[in-house]
Amino acid sequence: MTDISTIPDEQGDNDITIGLAGGGTIRVRGEVVVEPLGLTGAVSLDKLGLAKTWELVEERFELRVTDGVVGADINYKISMGDEELHFEIHDSEFRVSDFAVQANEIDTDLIHADSVVVSNVMAQWPEQRVEVDALMVDGASAFLWLEPDGTPSWNVLVPKETQDEIVEAYEYVEERVTLEAKLGRFEVKNAGVRFEDRTFEEPVSLEVSDAGLTLTDVSTEQGSVWGIAASAAVGEGSRASADGTMVAMPLTLEADVALEGLQLAQFQDYVAKFAPLDLRAGIFETSGKARLAPKDETGKITYAGGLAVSGLDLNETVTGGTLLGWGDLEVGGINAVLEPTSLDVETVDIHDAGLEIAVAEDGTINLLEFFGALGKTEGDGTEDATSAEGAAEGEGGLPPAHIAHVELHNCYGRYTDATTMEPFERKIESVNGTITNISTDTTAGADLSIEAAVDSGGMVHVAGELDPFDYQRLTDVAVDIKEVTLPPMSPMSIKIIGFPLIDGSSTLDLEYQINDSQLVSTNHVEIADLELGEKVEGQGDINLPVKLGVSLLKDKNGVITLDVPIEGDLNNPEFVMTSAIAAAAKDLVG
Repeated sequence: MTDISTIPDEQGDNDITIGLAGGGTIRVRGEVVVEPLGLTGAVSLDKLGLAKTWELVEERFELRVTDGVVGADINYKISMGDEELHFEIHDSEFRVSDFAVQANEIDTDLIHADSVVVSNVMAQWPEQRVEVDALMVDGASAFLWLEPDGTPSWNVLVPKETQDEIVEAYEYVEERVTLEAKLGRFEVKNAGVRFEDRTFEEPVSLEVSDAGLTLTDVSTEQGSVWGIAASAAVGEGSRASADGTMVAMPLTLEADVALEGLQLAQFQDYVAKFAPLDLRAGIFETSGKARLAPKDETGKITYAGGLAVSGLDLNETVTGGTLLGWGDLEVGGINAVLEPTSLDVETVDIHDAGLEIAVAEDGTINLLEFFGALGKTEGDGTEDATSAEGAAEGEGGLPPAHIAHVELHNCYGRYTDATTMEPFERKIESVNGTITNISTDTTAGADLSIEAAVDSGGMVHVAGELDPFDYQRLTDVAVDIKEVTLPPMSPMSIKIIGFPLIDGSSTLDLEYQINDSQLVSTNHVEIADLELGEKVEGQGDINLPVKLGVSLLKDKNGVITLDVPIEGDLNNPEFVMTSAIAAAAKDLVG
Protein backbone atom coordinates (compact mmCIF):
# COMPACT_ATOMS: atom_id res chain seq x y z
CA MET A 1 0.00 0.00 0.00
CA THR A 2 1.52 3.37 -0.99
CA ASP A 3 0.71 7.04 -0.34
CA ILE A 4 -2.09 6.35 2.15
CA SER A 5 -2.99 9.69 3.73
CA THR A 6 -5.67 11.31 5.90
CA ILE A 7 -5.21 14.59 4.03
CA PRO A 8 -8.48 15.33 2.17
CA ASP A 9 -8.56 14.14 -1.41
CA GLU A 10 -5.09 12.64 -1.22
CA GLN A 11 -4.98 9.44 -3.24
CA GLY A 12 -2.99 6.29 -2.50
CA ASP A 13 -2.71 2.86 -4.06
CA ASN A 14 -3.14 -0.71 -2.85
CA ASP A 15 -2.28 -4.12 -4.27
CA ILE A 16 -3.09 -7.03 -1.96
CA THR A 17 -2.98 -10.78 -2.65
CA ILE A 18 -4.49 -13.33 -0.24
CA GLY A 19 -4.09 -17.11 -0.47
CA LEU A 20 -7.32 -18.95 0.40
CA ALA A 21 -7.75 -22.10 2.48
CA GLY A 22 -9.81 -23.70 -0.30
CA GLY A 23 -7.07 -23.09 -2.84
CA GLY A 24 -6.82 -20.11 -5.15
CA THR A 25 -6.14 -16.48 -4.45
CA ILE A 26 -7.86 -13.12 -4.10
CA ARG A 27 -6.10 -10.06 -5.46
CA VAL A 28 -7.36 -6.56 -4.62
CA ARG A 29 -5.81 -3.58 -6.37
CA GLY A 30 -6.91 -0.01 -6.83
CA GLU A 31 -6.91 3.52 -5.48
CA VAL A 32 -7.61 4.70 -1.93
CA VAL A 33 -8.85 8.08 -0.62
CA VAL A 34 -9.29 8.16 3.14
CA GLU A 35 -10.99 11.59 3.43
CA PRO A 36 -13.70 11.48 2.18
CA LEU A 37 -13.68 7.71 1.96
CA GLY A 38 -13.38 6.50 -1.62
CA LEU A 39 -12.16 3.15 -2.90
CA THR A 40 -11.99 2.17 -6.56
CA GLY A 41 -10.32 -0.75 -8.21
CA ALA A 42 -10.66 -4.41 -9.10
CA VAL A 43 -10.89 -7.72 -7.29
CA SER A 44 -9.73 -10.91 -8.97
CA LEU A 45 -10.69 -14.30 -7.61
CA ASP A 46 -8.71 -17.14 -9.15
CA LYS A 47 -9.03 -20.92 -8.80
CA LEU A 48 -11.07 -21.03 -5.60
CA GLY A 49 -11.92 -24.67 -4.85
CA LEU A 50 -15.54 -25.10 -3.75
CA ALA A 51 -15.06 -28.53 -2.18
CA LYS A 52 -13.03 -27.08 0.66
CA THR A 53 -15.34 -24.09 1.07
CA TRP A 54 -18.40 -26.40 1.35
CA GLU A 55 -17.01 -27.82 4.58
CA LEU A 56 -18.35 -24.73 6.37
CA VAL A 57 -21.98 -25.87 5.87
CA GLU A 58 -21.75 -29.58 5.03
CA GLU A 59 -23.14 -30.72 8.39
CA ARG A 60 -26.52 -29.20 7.46
CA PHE A 61 -26.92 -31.38 4.33
CA GLU A 62 -26.74 -35.03 3.29
CA LEU A 63 -24.71 -34.05 0.24
CA ARG A 64 -21.29 -32.63 -0.54
CA VAL A 65 -19.67 -30.46 -3.19
CA THR A 66 -16.95 -32.65 -4.67
CA ASP A 67 -15.60 -30.36 -7.37
CA GLY A 68 -15.85 -26.87 -8.72
CA VAL A 69 -13.53 -23.97 -9.35
CA VAL A 70 -14.64 -20.35 -8.96
CA GLY A 71 -13.15 -17.32 -10.63
CA ALA A 72 -14.25 -13.67 -10.80
CA ASP A 73 -13.20 -10.26 -12.07
CA ILE A 74 -14.96 -7.50 -10.14
CA ASN A 75 -14.62 -3.77 -10.68
CA TYR A 76 -15.71 -1.88 -7.57
CA LYS A 77 -16.33 1.57 -6.23
CA ILE A 78 -16.96 2.42 -2.55
CA SER A 79 -17.73 5.92 -1.34
CA MET A 80 -19.25 7.81 1.57
CA GLY A 81 -21.96 10.31 0.78
CA ASP A 82 -24.89 11.80 2.66
CA GLU A 83 -23.58 9.99 5.74
CA GLU A 84 -24.28 6.68 4.01
CA LEU A 85 -21.94 4.14 2.52
CA HIS A 86 -22.39 3.61 -1.22
CA PHE A 87 -21.16 0.46 -2.91
CA GLU A 88 -21.06 -0.29 -6.63
CA ILE A 89 -19.65 -2.98 -8.89
CA HIS A 90 -19.66 -2.75 -12.69
CA ASP A 91 -18.33 -4.56 -15.77
CA SER A 92 -17.82 -7.64 -13.61
CA GLU A 93 -17.83 -11.35 -14.35
CA PHE A 94 -18.24 -14.51 -12.23
CA ARG A 95 -17.26 -18.01 -13.37
CA VAL A 96 -17.71 -21.56 -12.07
CA SER A 97 -16.29 -24.59 -13.87
CA ASP A 98 -16.53 -28.35 -13.34
CA PHE A 99 -19.10 -27.98 -10.56
CA ALA A 100 -20.22 -31.29 -9.02
CA VAL A 101 -22.42 -32.34 -6.10
CA GLN A 102 -22.79 -35.86 -4.71
CA ALA A 103 -24.82 -37.47 -1.94
CA ASN A 104 -22.79 -38.46 1.11
CA GLU A 105 -23.25 -42.18 0.46
CA ILE A 106 -23.33 -42.13 -3.36
CA ASP A 107 -20.48 -41.58 -5.80
CA THR A 108 -22.79 -40.56 -8.68
CA ASP A 109 -23.02 -36.85 -9.43
CA LEU A 110 -26.42 -35.46 -8.40
CA ILE A 111 -25.68 -32.10 -10.01
CA HIS A 112 -22.98 -31.29 -12.50
CA ALA A 113 -22.19 -28.28 -14.68
CA ASP A 114 -19.31 -27.86 -17.07
CA SER A 115 -19.46 -24.08 -16.73
CA VAL A 116 -21.52 -21.24 -15.30
CA VAL A 117 -20.71 -17.72 -16.44
CA VAL A 118 -22.33 -14.50 -15.21
CA SER A 119 -21.17 -11.63 -17.41
CA ASN A 120 -21.28 -7.82 -17.30
CA VAL A 121 -22.66 -7.54 -13.77
CA MET A 122 -23.66 -4.19 -12.29
CA ALA A 123 -24.86 -3.78 -8.69
CA GLN A 124 -25.54 -0.75 -6.47
CA TRP A 125 -26.16 -0.37 -2.74
CA PRO A 126 -28.16 1.12 -1.01
CA GLU A 127 -30.12 1.53 -4.28
CA GLN A 128 -30.59 -2.26 -4.24
CA ARG A 129 -30.17 -2.59 -7.98
CA VAL A 130 -28.62 -5.48 -9.88
CA GLU A 131 -28.29 -5.72 -13.66
CA VAL A 132 -26.71 -8.62 -15.52
CA ASP A 133 -26.24 -8.99 -19.26
CA ALA A 134 -26.18 -12.78 -19.32
CA LEU A 135 -26.11 -15.89 -17.15
CA MET A 136 -24.98 -18.90 -19.19
CA VAL A 137 -24.98 -22.53 -17.97
CA ASP A 138 -23.39 -25.17 -20.19
CA GLY A 139 -23.32 -28.95 -19.81
CA ALA A 140 -25.59 -29.14 -16.76
CA SER A 141 -27.05 -32.43 -15.54
CA ALA A 142 -29.08 -33.63 -12.57
CA PHE A 143 -30.07 -36.95 -11.03
CA LEU A 144 -33.34 -37.17 -9.09
CA TRP A 145 -35.27 -40.07 -7.63
CA LEU A 146 -38.19 -41.16 -5.49
CA GLU A 147 -37.49 -43.38 -2.51
CA PRO A 148 -39.48 -46.66 -2.21
CA ASP A 149 -41.86 -44.88 0.17
CA GLY A 150 -42.37 -42.04 -2.34
CA THR A 151 -40.10 -39.50 -0.61
CA PRO A 152 -38.39 -37.20 -3.17
CA SER A 153 -34.59 -37.26 -3.17
CA TRP A 154 -34.34 -33.56 -2.35
CA ASN A 155 -36.19 -34.18 0.93
CA VAL A 156 -33.64 -36.87 1.75
CA LEU A 157 -30.60 -34.77 0.85
CA VAL A 158 -31.80 -31.54 2.46
CA PRO A 159 -33.14 -32.39 5.96
CA LYS A 160 -36.32 -30.73 7.18
CA GLU A 161 -34.41 -28.61 9.71
CA THR A 162 -32.17 -27.23 6.96
CA GLN A 163 -35.16 -26.55 4.70
CA ASP A 164 -36.79 -24.57 7.51
CA GLU A 165 -33.60 -22.58 8.05
CA ILE A 166 -33.37 -21.77 4.34
CA VAL A 167 -37.00 -20.60 4.27
CA GLU A 168 -36.47 -18.54 7.41
CA ALA A 169 -33.35 -16.89 5.96
CA TYR A 170 -35.17 -16.15 2.70
CA GLU A 171 -38.11 -14.57 4.53
CA TYR A 172 -35.70 -12.50 6.65
CA VAL A 173 -33.98 -11.12 3.56
CA GLU A 174 -37.27 -10.62 1.71
CA GLU A 175 -38.63 -8.46 4.53
CA ARG A 176 -35.57 -6.19 4.57
CA VAL A 177 -34.40 -6.07 0.97
CA THR A 178 -36.41 -4.79 -1.96
CA LEU A 179 -34.19 -5.74 -4.84
CA GLU A 180 -34.59 -4.36 -8.33
CA ALA A 181 -32.98 -6.90 -10.62
CA LYS A 182 -32.70 -7.29 -14.39
CA LEU A 183 -31.15 -10.10 -16.42
CA GLY A 184 -30.84 -9.67 -20.15
CA ARG A 185 -30.48 -13.36 -20.96
CA PHE A 186 -30.50 -16.60 -18.99
CA GLU A 187 -29.50 -19.65 -21.01
CA VAL A 188 -29.04 -23.32 -20.21
CA LYS A 189 -27.71 -25.55 -22.98
CA ASN A 190 -26.59 -29.16 -23.38
CA ALA A 191 -28.46 -30.08 -20.20
CA GLY A 192 -30.04 -33.32 -19.03
CA VAL A 193 -32.00 -34.88 -16.19
CA ARG A 194 -32.20 -38.51 -15.13
CA PHE A 195 -35.17 -39.51 -12.97
CA GLU A 196 -35.49 -42.83 -11.16
CA ASP A 197 -38.72 -44.05 -9.57
CA ARG A 198 -37.84 -46.53 -6.82
CA THR A 199 -41.43 -47.07 -5.73
CA PHE A 200 -41.45 -50.04 -8.14
CA GLU A 201 -39.78 -53.36 -7.36
CA GLU A 202 -37.59 -52.77 -10.40
CA PRO A 203 -36.80 -49.01 -10.48
CA VAL A 204 -38.19 -47.17 -13.50
CA SER A 205 -35.94 -44.61 -15.21
CA LEU A 206 -36.69 -41.69 -17.49
CA GLU A 207 -34.09 -39.46 -19.11
CA VAL A 208 -34.31 -35.97 -20.53
CA SER A 209 -31.33 -35.00 -22.69
CA ASP A 210 -30.11 -32.33 -25.08
CA ALA A 211 -32.18 -29.83 -23.12
CA GLY A 212 -32.05 -26.08 -23.51
CA LEU A 213 -33.79 -23.17 -21.82
CA THR A 214 -33.61 -19.48 -22.67
CA LEU A 215 -35.20 -16.62 -20.75
CA THR A 216 -34.89 -13.04 -22.00
CA ASP A 217 -35.66 -9.66 -20.45
CA VAL A 218 -35.89 -11.14 -16.96
CA SER A 219 -36.88 -8.56 -14.37
CA THR A 220 -38.31 -8.30 -10.87
CA GLU A 221 -40.42 -5.36 -11.99
CA GLN A 222 -44.12 -5.99 -11.37
CA GLY A 223 -45.81 -7.17 -14.56
CA SER A 224 -42.61 -7.40 -16.60
CA VAL A 225 -42.86 -9.85 -19.51
CA TRP A 226 -40.10 -12.38 -20.05
CA GLY A 227 -39.44 -14.34 -23.21
CA ILE A 228 -39.13 -18.10 -22.78
CA ALA A 229 -37.97 -20.86 -25.13
CA ALA A 230 -37.25 -24.45 -24.14
CA SER A 231 -36.69 -27.80 -25.79
CA ALA A 232 -35.51 -31.26 -24.77
CA ALA A 233 -35.34 -34.85 -25.90
CA VAL A 234 -37.59 -37.07 -23.75
CA GLY A 235 -36.56 -40.71 -23.68
CA GLU A 236 -35.78 -42.07 -27.13
CA GLY A 237 -36.89 -40.34 -30.33
CA SER A 238 -39.11 -37.74 -28.69
CA ARG A 239 -38.75 -33.98 -28.44
CA ALA A 240 -40.66 -31.46 -26.34
CA SER A 241 -40.61 -27.70 -26.92
CA ALA A 242 -42.18 -24.50 -25.63
CA ASP A 243 -41.97 -20.95 -26.94
CA GLY A 244 -43.77 -18.00 -25.39
CA THR A 245 -43.78 -15.44 -22.62
CA MET A 246 -44.09 -15.41 -18.85
CA VAL A 247 -44.68 -12.94 -16.06
CA ALA A 248 -43.14 -13.63 -12.66
CA MET A 249 -45.38 -11.45 -10.49
CA PRO A 250 -48.12 -12.54 -10.61
CA LEU A 251 -46.94 -15.82 -12.15
CA THR A 252 -48.38 -16.13 -15.66
CA LEU A 253 -47.22 -18.26 -18.56
CA GLU A 254 -48.38 -18.44 -22.18
CA ALA A 255 -46.55 -20.64 -24.65
CA ASP A 256 -46.89 -22.63 -27.83
CA VAL A 257 -45.99 -26.17 -26.78
CA ALA A 258 -45.34 -29.34 -28.73
CA LEU A 259 -44.42 -32.94 -28.00
CA GLU A 260 -43.28 -35.11 -30.90
CA GLY A 261 -42.68 -38.85 -31.11
CA LEU A 262 -43.15 -39.78 -27.44
CA GLN A 263 -42.69 -43.55 -27.09
CA LEU A 264 -45.50 -44.74 -24.81
CA ALA A 265 -44.03 -48.17 -24.03
CA GLN A 266 -41.60 -46.60 -21.56
CA PHE A 267 -44.59 -45.80 -19.31
CA GLN A 268 -45.87 -49.41 -19.14
CA ASP A 269 -45.02 -49.75 -15.45
CA TYR A 270 -47.26 -46.79 -14.64
CA VAL A 271 -50.07 -48.12 -16.86
CA ALA A 272 -49.93 -51.51 -15.11
CA LYS A 273 -50.16 -49.76 -11.75
CA PHE A 274 -53.63 -48.42 -12.58
CA ALA A 275 -55.03 -50.87 -15.15
CA PRO A 276 -54.46 -54.51 -16.19
CA LEU A 277 -52.96 -53.53 -19.53
CA ASP A 278 -49.76 -54.29 -21.38
CA LEU A 279 -48.67 -51.21 -23.33
CA ARG A 280 -46.20 -52.58 -25.85
CA ALA A 281 -45.91 -49.73 -28.33
CA GLY A 282 -47.40 -46.44 -29.38
CA ILE A 283 -46.41 -42.90 -30.29
CA PHE A 284 -48.01 -39.84 -28.70
CA GLU A 285 -47.85 -36.33 -30.17
CA THR A 286 -49.51 -33.07 -29.24
CA SER A 287 -49.24 -29.38 -30.04
CA GLY A 288 -51.15 -26.34 -28.89
CA LYS A 289 -51.13 -23.35 -26.61
CA ALA A 290 -50.75 -23.67 -22.84
CA ARG A 291 -51.49 -21.00 -20.26
CA LEU A 292 -50.80 -20.76 -16.55
CA ALA A 293 -52.91 -18.00 -15.01
CA PRO A 294 -52.43 -16.18 -11.68
CA LYS A 295 -53.83 -17.87 -8.57
CA ASP A 296 -56.78 -15.52 -8.28
CA GLU A 297 -58.09 -16.39 -11.76
CA THR A 298 -60.40 -19.30 -12.55
CA GLY A 299 -59.08 -21.81 -15.01
CA LYS A 300 -55.57 -21.60 -13.59
CA ILE A 301 -54.15 -24.00 -16.20
CA THR A 302 -55.55 -24.22 -19.73
CA TYR A 303 -54.54 -26.04 -22.88
CA ALA A 304 -55.92 -25.56 -26.38
CA GLY A 305 -54.70 -27.73 -29.24
CA GLY A 306 -54.76 -31.27 -30.55
CA LEU A 307 -53.17 -34.66 -30.05
CA ALA A 308 -52.58 -37.91 -31.90
CA VAL A 309 -51.76 -41.49 -30.92
CA SER A 310 -50.48 -43.89 -33.57
CA GLY A 311 -49.15 -47.43 -33.71
CA LEU A 312 -50.67 -48.39 -30.36
CA ASP A 313 -50.13 -52.01 -29.31
CA LEU A 314 -52.19 -52.61 -26.18
CA ASN A 315 -53.30 -55.91 -24.63
CA GLU A 316 -55.25 -56.67 -21.48
CA THR A 317 -53.42 -58.93 -19.02
CA VAL A 318 -56.39 -60.54 -17.23
CA THR A 319 -57.02 -63.22 -19.86
CA GLY A 320 -53.89 -62.48 -21.88
CA GLY A 321 -55.78 -61.56 -25.03
CA THR A 322 -56.67 -58.49 -27.02
CA LEU A 323 -59.67 -56.57 -25.75
CA LEU A 324 -59.15 -53.32 -27.60
CA GLY A 325 -57.57 -53.27 -31.01
CA TRP A 326 -56.02 -49.93 -31.79
CA GLY A 327 -55.23 -48.02 -34.92
CA ASP A 328 -54.67 -44.29 -34.99
CA LEU A 329 -56.37 -41.65 -32.88
CA GLU A 330 -56.56 -37.95 -33.73
CA VAL A 331 -58.16 -35.37 -31.43
CA GLY A 332 -58.71 -31.78 -32.54
CA GLY A 333 -60.07 -28.65 -30.95
CA ILE A 334 -59.12 -29.56 -27.38
CA ASN A 335 -59.88 -26.96 -24.74
CA ALA A 336 -58.85 -28.35 -21.35
CA VAL A 337 -59.01 -26.46 -18.05
CA LEU A 338 -57.76 -27.26 -14.56
CA GLU A 339 -59.02 -25.62 -11.35
CA PRO A 340 -61.89 -26.12 -12.00
CA THR A 341 -61.53 -29.10 -14.29
CA SER A 342 -63.37 -29.22 -17.61
CA LEU A 343 -62.79 -30.56 -21.11
CA ASP A 344 -64.22 -29.60 -24.49
CA VAL A 345 -63.27 -31.43 -27.68
CA GLU A 346 -64.42 -30.60 -31.19
CA THR A 347 -63.41 -33.73 -33.11
CA VAL A 348 -62.15 -37.24 -32.44
CA ASP A 349 -61.14 -39.43 -35.39
CA ILE A 350 -60.57 -43.13 -34.67
CA HIS A 351 -58.96 -45.25 -37.37
CA ASP A 352 -58.77 -49.07 -37.53
CA ALA A 353 -59.71 -49.60 -33.88
CA GLY A 354 -61.85 -52.43 -32.59
CA LEU A 355 -63.46 -54.21 -29.66
CA GLU A 356 -62.76 -57.93 -29.26
CA ILE A 357 -65.12 -59.74 -26.90
CA ALA A 358 -64.23 -63.31 -26.03
CA VAL A 359 -66.17 -65.89 -24.00
CA ALA A 360 -63.85 -68.48 -22.44
CA GLU A 361 -64.64 -72.19 -21.98
CA ASP A 362 -65.74 -71.56 -18.40
CA GLY A 363 -68.18 -68.88 -19.56
CA THR A 364 -66.21 -65.86 -18.35
CA ILE A 365 -66.20 -62.83 -20.63
CA ASN A 366 -62.98 -60.91 -21.12
CA LEU A 367 -64.72 -57.53 -21.07
CA LEU A 368 -66.34 -58.17 -17.69
CA GLU A 369 -63.17 -59.74 -16.29
CA PHE A 370 -61.21 -56.68 -17.36
CA PHE A 371 -63.53 -54.21 -15.67
CA GLY A 372 -63.59 -56.37 -12.55
CA ALA A 373 -59.79 -56.40 -12.41
CA LEU A 374 -59.71 -52.69 -13.22
CA GLY A 375 -61.71 -51.93 -10.08
CA LYS A 376 -59.28 -53.96 -7.97
CA THR A 377 -56.23 -52.33 -9.57
CA GLU A 378 -57.52 -48.85 -8.86
CA GLY A 379 -57.50 -49.51 -5.12
CA ASP A 380 -59.97 -50.12 -2.34
CA GLY A 381 -62.58 -47.72 -3.68
CA THR A 382 -61.72 -44.95 -1.26
CA GLU A 383 -61.77 -41.69 -3.18
CA ASP A 384 -59.21 -39.05 -2.46
CA ALA A 385 -61.11 -36.26 -0.74
CA THR A 386 -58.95 -33.52 -2.17
CA SER A 387 -59.43 -34.63 -5.76
CA ALA A 388 -63.12 -35.23 -5.20
CA GLU A 389 -63.68 -31.76 -3.82
CA GLY A 390 -61.60 -30.17 -6.57
CA ALA A 391 -63.54 -31.76 -9.43
CA ALA A 392 -66.70 -30.10 -10.64
CA GLU A 393 -69.68 -32.41 -10.41
CA GLY A 394 -70.99 -33.95 -13.61
CA GLU A 395 -73.00 -37.06 -14.25
CA GLY A 396 -71.54 -39.98 -12.30
CA GLY A 397 -69.20 -37.66 -10.41
CA LEU A 398 -67.15 -36.95 -13.54
CA PRO A 399 -65.93 -33.41 -14.24
CA PRO A 400 -67.66 -31.55 -17.10
CA ALA A 401 -66.55 -32.97 -20.44
CA HIS A 402 -68.00 -32.49 -23.91
CA ILE A 403 -67.03 -34.15 -27.17
CA ALA A 404 -68.85 -32.68 -30.13
CA HIS A 405 -68.07 -35.23 -32.83
CA VAL A 406 -66.48 -38.69 -32.94
CA GLU A 407 -65.84 -40.26 -36.33
CA LEU A 408 -65.11 -43.97 -36.78
CA HIS A 409 -62.99 -44.94 -39.79
CA ASN A 410 -62.70 -48.58 -40.88
CA CYS A 411 -63.01 -49.98 -37.35
CA TYR A 412 -64.11 -53.50 -36.41
CA GLY A 413 -65.68 -55.72 -33.77
CA ARG A 414 -64.97 -59.39 -33.08
CA TYR A 415 -66.89 -61.91 -30.96
CA THR A 416 -65.51 -65.36 -30.12
CA ASP A 417 -67.16 -68.01 -27.96
CA ALA A 418 -65.33 -71.07 -26.64
CA THR A 419 -68.46 -72.48 -24.94
CA THR A 420 -69.88 -73.70 -28.23
CA MET A 421 -69.30 -77.22 -29.55
CA GLU A 422 -67.01 -75.82 -32.22
CA PRO A 423 -65.15 -72.53 -31.69
CA PHE A 424 -67.38 -69.69 -32.81
CA GLU A 425 -66.17 -66.41 -34.25
CA ARG A 426 -67.95 -63.60 -36.02
CA LYS A 427 -66.59 -60.25 -37.07
CA ILE A 428 -68.06 -56.99 -38.22
CA GLU A 429 -65.81 -55.03 -40.53
CA SER A 430 -65.59 -51.62 -42.17
CA VAL A 431 -67.24 -49.98 -39.18
CA ASN A 432 -67.82 -46.34 -40.08
CA GLY A 433 -70.03 -43.73 -38.51
CA THR A 434 -70.40 -40.94 -36.01
CA ILE A 435 -71.09 -40.41 -32.32
CA THR A 436 -72.04 -36.85 -31.42
CA ASN A 437 -72.82 -34.75 -28.38
CA ILE A 438 -70.99 -36.83 -25.78
CA SER A 439 -71.30 -35.10 -22.41
CA THR A 440 -70.81 -35.90 -18.74
CA ASP A 441 -73.00 -33.14 -17.33
CA THR A 442 -76.35 -33.75 -19.03
CA THR A 443 -78.99 -36.44 -18.75
CA ALA A 444 -79.30 -36.58 -22.53
CA GLY A 445 -77.47 -39.36 -24.32
CA ALA A 446 -74.99 -39.20 -27.14
CA ASP A 447 -76.34 -39.66 -30.67
CA LEU A 448 -74.86 -42.42 -32.79
CA SER A 449 -75.16 -43.58 -36.38
CA ILE A 450 -72.87 -46.43 -37.37
CA GLU A 451 -72.72 -48.80 -40.35
CA ALA A 452 -70.73 -52.01 -40.70
CA ALA A 453 -70.38 -55.15 -42.79
CA VAL A 454 -70.73 -58.70 -41.41
CA ASP A 455 -67.80 -60.89 -42.41
CA SER A 456 -70.11 -63.74 -43.53
CA GLY A 457 -72.28 -61.40 -45.58
CA GLY A 458 -74.82 -58.74 -44.71
CA MET A 459 -74.86 -55.16 -43.41
CA VAL A 460 -75.48 -53.62 -40.00
CA HIS A 461 -76.77 -50.14 -39.18
CA VAL A 462 -76.96 -48.88 -35.59
CA ALA A 463 -78.68 -45.61 -34.65
CA GLY A 464 -80.02 -44.05 -31.49
CA GLU A 465 -78.72 -42.58 -28.27
CA LEU A 466 -76.94 -43.85 -25.19
CA ASP A 467 -74.94 -42.71 -22.20
CA PRO A 468 -71.39 -43.85 -23.06
CA PHE A 469 -70.32 -43.47 -19.42
CA ASP A 470 -73.21 -45.55 -18.05
CA TYR A 471 -75.05 -47.53 -20.71
CA GLN A 472 -77.27 -49.13 -18.05
CA ARG A 473 -78.70 -45.71 -17.21
CA LEU A 474 -79.70 -44.83 -20.74
CA THR A 475 -79.63 -46.81 -23.96
CA ASP A 476 -82.14 -46.38 -26.78
CA VAL A 477 -80.69 -48.03 -29.86
CA ALA A 478 -82.11 -49.50 -33.04
CA VAL A 479 -80.09 -52.11 -34.91
CA ASP A 480 -80.90 -53.06 -38.51
CA ILE A 481 -79.18 -56.17 -39.85
CA LYS A 482 -79.80 -56.98 -43.51
CA GLU A 483 -79.35 -60.25 -45.43
CA VAL A 484 -77.04 -62.08 -43.06
CA THR A 485 -76.25 -65.64 -44.18
CA LEU A 486 -77.03 -68.09 -41.39
CA PRO A 487 -74.82 -71.21 -41.80
CA PRO A 488 -71.78 -69.50 -40.23
CA MET A 489 -73.94 -69.08 -37.09
CA SER A 490 -74.30 -72.86 -36.68
CA PRO A 491 -72.06 -73.24 -33.59
CA MET A 492 -74.29 -70.78 -31.73
CA SER A 493 -77.55 -72.30 -32.98
CA ILE A 494 -76.38 -75.76 -31.92
CA LYS A 495 -75.69 -74.36 -28.43
CA ILE A 496 -79.12 -72.69 -28.14
CA ILE A 497 -81.56 -74.91 -30.11
CA GLY A 498 -79.47 -78.04 -30.72
CA PHE A 499 -79.60 -77.88 -34.54
CA PRO A 500 -77.06 -76.63 -37.09
CA LEU A 501 -78.05 -74.13 -39.77
CA ILE A 502 -77.69 -75.61 -43.24
CA ASP A 503 -79.18 -72.77 -45.24
CA GLY A 504 -80.97 -69.48 -44.85
CA SER A 505 -80.53 -65.76 -44.46
CA SER A 506 -82.00 -63.29 -42.01
CA THR A 507 -82.94 -59.67 -41.63
CA LEU A 508 -83.35 -58.22 -38.13
CA ASP A 509 -84.82 -55.01 -36.81
CA LEU A 510 -83.81 -54.78 -33.16
CA GLU A 511 -84.70 -52.10 -30.65
CA TYR A 512 -83.03 -52.08 -27.26
CA GLN A 513 -83.99 -49.70 -24.47
CA ILE A 514 -82.30 -49.61 -21.08
CA ASN A 515 -83.50 -47.22 -18.39
CA ASP A 516 -82.00 -47.51 -14.92
CA SER A 517 -80.73 -51.05 -15.68
CA GLN A 518 -84.12 -52.29 -16.90
CA LEU A 519 -83.83 -53.84 -20.35
CA VAL A 520 -86.81 -53.86 -22.73
CA SER A 521 -86.14 -54.99 -26.28
CA THR A 522 -88.14 -55.91 -29.35
CA ASN A 523 -86.61 -58.13 -31.98
CA HIS A 524 -88.31 -58.33 -35.35
CA VAL A 525 -86.78 -61.21 -37.28
CA GLU A 526 -87.33 -62.33 -40.85
CA ILE A 527 -85.70 -65.60 -41.89
CA ALA A 528 -85.77 -66.80 -45.48
CA ASP A 529 -85.12 -70.35 -46.71
CA LEU A 530 -84.16 -71.64 -43.27
CA GLU A 531 -82.99 -75.25 -43.27
CA LEU A 532 -81.88 -77.06 -40.14
CA GLY A 533 -79.54 -80.02 -40.04
CA GLU A 534 -79.79 -83.10 -37.87
CA LYS A 535 -80.14 -82.77 -34.10
CA VAL A 536 -76.83 -82.73 -32.26
CA GLU A 537 -77.21 -84.98 -29.25
CA GLY A 538 -76.51 -83.36 -25.90
CA GLN A 539 -76.69 -79.84 -27.32
CA GLY A 540 -79.34 -77.14 -27.03
CA ASP A 541 -80.81 -75.23 -24.13
CA ILE A 542 -84.40 -76.10 -25.11
CA ASN A 543 -86.05 -79.48 -25.57
CA LEU A 544 -88.85 -78.88 -28.06
CA PRO A 545 -89.68 -80.00 -31.65
CA VAL A 546 -87.79 -77.13 -33.26
CA LYS A 547 -87.98 -78.51 -36.81
CA LEU A 548 -91.74 -78.84 -36.55
CA GLY A 549 -91.95 -75.27 -35.26
CA VAL A 550 -89.85 -74.02 -38.18
CA SER A 551 -92.11 -75.81 -40.68
CA LEU A 552 -95.24 -74.36 -39.12
CA LEU A 553 -93.81 -70.82 -38.98
CA LYS A 554 -92.84 -70.62 -42.65
CA ASP A 555 -95.24 -68.80 -44.93
CA LYS A 556 -95.93 -69.82 -48.57
CA ASN A 557 -92.70 -68.10 -49.64
CA GLY A 558 -90.60 -69.95 -47.07
CA VAL A 559 -90.18 -66.87 -44.89
CA ILE A 560 -90.44 -66.92 -41.09
CA THR A 561 -91.45 -63.66 -39.47
CA LEU A 562 -90.93 -63.40 -35.69
CA ASP A 563 -91.31 -60.76 -33.04
CA VAL A 564 -89.32 -61.78 -29.98
CA PRO A 565 -89.38 -59.60 -26.85
CA ILE A 566 -86.51 -59.83 -24.34
CA GLU A 567 -86.67 -58.17 -20.95
CA GLY A 568 -84.59 -58.29 -17.80
CA ASP A 569 -82.85 -56.51 -14.94
CA LEU A 570 -79.18 -55.99 -15.74
CA ASN A 571 -78.43 -55.65 -12.03
CA ASN A 572 -79.72 -59.18 -11.42
CA PRO A 573 -76.66 -61.46 -11.30
CA GLU A 574 -78.78 -64.32 -12.67
CA PHE A 575 -79.56 -62.39 -15.86
CA VAL A 576 -77.45 -63.67 -18.76
CA MET A 577 -78.14 -62.52 -22.32
CA THR A 578 -77.79 -65.94 -23.94
CA SER A 579 -80.13 -67.45 -21.35
CA ALA A 580 -82.64 -64.69 -22.05
CA ILE A 581 -82.46 -65.42 -25.78
CA ALA A 582 -82.89 -69.15 -25.13
CA ALA A 583 -85.92 -68.47 -22.94
CA ALA A 584 -87.45 -66.28 -25.63
CA ALA A 585 -86.80 -68.95 -28.28
CA LYS A 586 -88.38 -71.58 -26.03
CA ASP A 587 -91.50 -69.45 -25.57
CA LEU A 588 -91.65 -68.83 -29.30
CA VAL A 589 -91.33 -72.47 -30.35
CA GLY A 590 -93.73 -73.51 -27.59
